[in-house]
Amino acid sequence: MENNKIIISKVNKQSNIMTIEKYDINSNKLLSIDTLNLSEISKNSSKDNLSRANYQNTFSNREYRYYNSYDSKLGSCIKWDIRSDYKKKNGIIETSSNRDDLKNFRDAVETVNSKENSIIWTAGIGTVTTILTAIATGGVGAGIAAASSVGVAANFVIDLNRAINDADYYFDRIR
Repeated sequence: MENNKIIISKVNKQSNIMTIEKYDINSNKLLSIDTLNLSEISKNSSKDNLSRANYQNTFSNREYRYYNSYDSKLGSCIKWDIRSDYKKKNGIIETSSNRDDLKNFRDAVETVNSKENSIIWTAGIGTVTTILTAIATGGVGAGIAAASSVGVAANFVIDLNRAINDADYYFDRIR
């Protein structure tokens, strides 16, 4: 019960449709009815998507967030908000034609986060921002120079740069 309202959900096991009714307790008036096709949610919510956190933010601004939504044409669906540096795409509906690119973008962002954390654990948070700035302004060579000046191995910077490039590549493929 919420704010003098009661919500009743019913599942039709034959059609696999859930009906959600919201009533005002005081007036016993039906306020709204929503329906969800549970078969569509199951089909669109792959085990892979449900097994991880549904967002990630990185120091290098490679980011994603996905969430269950409803589209008037498709019904229940998964929508994504993604970011690659200064570029953003919001409300991307996951489909069979873009699912692999969205998954690959998510995996690349997770790798970026992991590589940034490796640098932070090795040399501190200020170092990762210095290295990212060096990469953005002078390329991977400048990032390696910045890293080596504080004792971070070049392979950390190379791996981070590769992950950033992978995230950018998949970002550009997503429609």
